[in-house]
Amino acid sequence: QLIMSNINSLFATPLQTTISPLGLIDVELKKHAYKLKEENNSNEITSQKGFQSLIYNHRDYLITKNFWDVNIDTIRNYLSHYEINQNFDFNSNEIWFNINPKYSYLNTHTHCNCDFSGVYYVEVPKGSGDIVFENPNPVMLNKGFYQGQFNNNEFNSNAFRITPRDNMLILFPSYLPHRVEQNLSEKDRISVSFNINISFK
Repeated sequence: QLIMSNINSLFATPLQTTISPLGLIDVELKKHAYKLKEENNSNEITSQKGFQSLIYNHRDYLITKNFWDVNIDTIRNYLSHYEINQNFDFNSNEIWFNINPKYSYLNTHTHCNCDFSGVYYVEVPKGSGDIVFENPNPVMLNKGFYQGQFNNNEFNSNAFRITPRDNMLILFPSYLPHRVEQNLSEKDRISVSFNINISFK
């Protein structure tokens, strides 16, 4: 007798990584990050021992507008996996710069009041810290079974680790908890973070 069985991966969490060198935009992003740092336009809420700029609308500066415009198709491709069945638009009213020197790190957090988030790595020295995404399912995390030892896969993982590289863009749902490990290199890690809001027409 033939037995038919099928495994479904329920409630998946899409995370997209893209490598896309931006040329002159990368140069200008780095210059702008250090300019904001020199002006002390900082927000020290979540970035331990590192610099996090104030939060801006992507239209506030020409460089952030250019950065947003060049990534629109990549963002649209990511959103296509949700198969949104009505007309919508997306925008970013929150974009900020991060400079993480040696020993800086970022505690576990989520992004509030938005739908999706992204981080673009302008410059990533070797050994400057992985970004670690944590399972957002509290029921699963509180079950003893899932604290066991596994060959990690999509059904049993409590965390997913990415080693960033220059010009990597990561897009993910804003509810997904994540943290950044300590920078153990001698150089700064430079990145641009942003939040995405969906509006239905």
